[in-house]
Amino acid sequence: MYFVGLDIVGNKIMEINVFSPGALPQASALNEEDYTTVIIENLEKKVSLNKRN
Repeated sequence: MYFVGLDIVGNKIMEINVFSPGALPQASALNEEDYTTVIIENLEKKVSLNKRN
């Protein structure tokens, strides 16, 4: 898995979201960091490497 989301309540992991991790806009706003660009660039790099093999 390249990217997943975790639902955490207290000190327990309640759910691991592998099909729809979401929350990127909220994480980006919270940390004032554009995570979407980094993730898209890395996914494009991964696809490019897979095409070569």
